[in-house]
Amino acid sequence: MATGIDKNLNGSSQKEVMSYSSKISNTLVFCLALVFAGYCQISSAALAQYDFTGSDTAAPSPAAANVTWGNFTRNGGLSAIANANTFNSGGWAKPASASQYVSFIIQANSGFGLTLTDMSFIGNSGSTGPNTFTVQILVNGTAVQTSGSFNTGAASQSFNFTDINSTQQSVEFRFFGDSASSVNANDTMFFDQVVINGSVSAVPEPAHYALAIFGLIFTAGSIGHSRFLRLFRQGT
Repeated sequence: MATGIDKNLNGSSQKEVMSYSSKISNTLVFCLALVFAGYCQISSAALAQYDFTGSDTAAPSPAAANVTWGNFTRNGGLSAIANANTFNSGGWAKPASASQYVSFIIQANSGFGLTLTDMSFIGNSGSTGPNTFTVQILVNGTAVQTSGSFNTGAASQSFNFTDINSTQQSVEFRFFGDSASSVNANDTMFFDQVVINGSVSAVPEPAHYALAIFGLIFTAGSIGHSRFLRLFRQGT
């Protein structure tokens, strides 16, 4: 004689249990997707723009929240050259020196992550300044990608680099000049309208993931157990 449990494992009752199990699995996947999506609020495509309006130490504007945006700096003996509303530097070496570059650093604040996709900028120079330049990207001080050569004097140019996913890490951009005609303070190169594109998203702590998963599994298990008991009682 078949028991109540046997009855629930055969025929229409068995199909009902399997169908309900499938629904639970689908519900779990959907709920987890909603939980994770709630942590990933993309801010915008253009994260920041450096225009140097009034000063070459001006902060970028607009600038996405939850990110520390560093100012442009000069390295390797480069000097500041007056040029309204641009970041202008003089003293570029000939031949080019690996220690000479202008740079800026950005970093996601605690609890947030950066996804950087590309940048655009204007790079120009004086008559004896560098006529080409490259852009290098460093993550936590390690170079991860370098652009091809850009010509100065062109309109706005772009560097579509491999996506950078950075959580509480520093991302540095370095601009290296090349092919200066001579070596003196008047060998200038300046940058303007530097735009960084990408997104900023909240990054949940691992404990948040674990708690969400445990809660969903516990809820689904409780519902499934109650359903099974009801079917068992119907079969006895």
